[in-house]
Amino acid sequence: MNPKDIKAGHVETVYKLAVATGDTPFSGTMNFIFATIIGSAGQSNRQLLDHFGLDLCPGAIDVYNIPSKNDIGDIRLVRLEMLVCLVNDSWFCRYVEVKAPGILPQHETLAQLKEKRAEELSVKPHSLRWLEWQAGLPLGVDSKSFLDLPCETRFDDEKSADFNLSFLQSVQDLGLRVFMNLDGMSWTKIEDFRRLFTRVKSEIAEYISHHWHQDWFFGYQFMNGVNPVLVKRCTKLPENVPVTTNMVKSSLVRECSLEDEIKHGNVYIVDYQCLDGIPGNTFKHSKPFYLAAPMCLLYVNKQGQLLPIAIQLQQKPSVDNPIFLPSDSAHDWMLAKMWVRSMDFQIHEISTHLLKTHLLAKVFTMATLWQLSTMHPVHKLLYRHLRFTLEINVRARTQLVGTGAFADQLGGKGLKALAYRYLCILKDVSNRGVGDLPSCNYYRDDACSIWKTIHKFVDKIPAIFYKSDEDVKGDTELQAFVDDINHALLSNPSNGN
Repeated sequence: MNPKDIKAGHVETVYKLAVATGDTPFSGTMNFIFATIIGSAGQSNRQLLDHFGLDLCPGAIDVYNIPSKNDIGDIRLVRLEMLVCLVNDSWFCRYVEVKAPGILPQHETLAQLKEKRAEELSVKPHSLRWLEWQAGLPLGVDSKSFLDLPCETRFDDEKSADFNLSFLQSVQDLGLRVFMNLDGMSWTKIEDFRRLFTRVKSEIAEYISHHWHQDWFFGYQFMNGVNPVLVKRCTKLPENVPVTTNMVKSSLVRECSLEDEIKHGNVYIVDYQCLDGIPGNTFKHSKPFYLAAPMCLLYVNKQGQLLPIAIQLQQKPSVDNPIFLPSDSAHDWMLAKMWVRSMDFQIHEISTHLLKTHLLAKVFTMATLWQLSTMHPVHKLLYRHLRFTLEINVRARTQLVGTGAFADQLGGKGLKALAYRYLCILKDVSNRGVGDLPSCNYYRDDACSIWKTIHKFVDKIPAIFYKSDEDVKGDTELQAFVDDINHALLSNPSNGN
């Protein structure tokens, strides 16, 4: 075929259209599907997608010829229409690919597609709604079960199988069947814990089992443990932690006062003030469990190790709230460290993990699906990374996260304190003053490197479509996207800082 004939419109142009259907159950369709390829210079014929036999079945990739009387120019989008024939099913189209003869696509501009985008948004299914599932926490998706979610947001077969297998494997490896059958019984010795991990065999697990109680490893976990985002440089000793030089003198190896060590940048602090005033949960009508709100001072020695030098388990100093020191009895000091580590894990699960990953990702997912057309560059940038977010969050809400004063209040405090700067690892490291902590701060170093790489890529994509701040302000979809996020985060003014 002569390309000149195609350009002149003398020969019918035939485009190859590959249509992929999702592989989740019931994601196929028995209805009529029509496709139209739209370009910068026109559009193709409206073509029924129909082969001999079954079309558009779960997991299938069907290829069709789409004719056009004229060359349609640079391909902009593919319009798919459904004509209900038998039942009004929900077809899940994963993606489409177009192969054009002798035509290279180019980046479309937002202005050229504005009308088509508005048309798509006007017919978006109203199946996703916001839900206030727990007071004080970001809004969730209004769905009683993950089975109620649209097909395109559900786990595919591979993900579902992997999810279920991973759960069963974890139960088996950790011996959690034994743990779940204890029914409120208390442990009496360290060996009781070892029985739970008899199936876990690794060099790291073995190493931790021998060093978890040592001060240097306790400090190491604040940099590389489950929650390495709380430790910060102490520039001034808080008034509610009356620690003196004499109390910690044996821990200060540079023969300086505590005040001088603070000035030299050798003292760090972890403050769990957000736990103050939150009542502990109860179990089978028992009294509320004890809940600490600790403050922990840490010191960098000459070897670069981060060591704990003072622990106060509650925020208000008193006779009943002593300051624990390394010079205390071994069991008192160990118990104080265990309370700090326990509270660190609570913050990790409710705030660092649940709030700042699952719940925030869910908000961005909902806003992306609801406010941005599939042609929008931000939608294209985010969608693949948000695909399974709604199902995992609905599963967590309905099967894992319980209601109670602890989760509600701690999560609510975390949301109120959340600001945009905390989500940028470079700014967070700078704000916490941990940029020059010992060289074994692997989380900080790896996280900053990954963040820079992601930013380098992501920063270039919007620059293709937005040349100025006015372009951003004039994008009604993007503004609606931001408004939706603000609404779901309960319009907290500090979130944008």
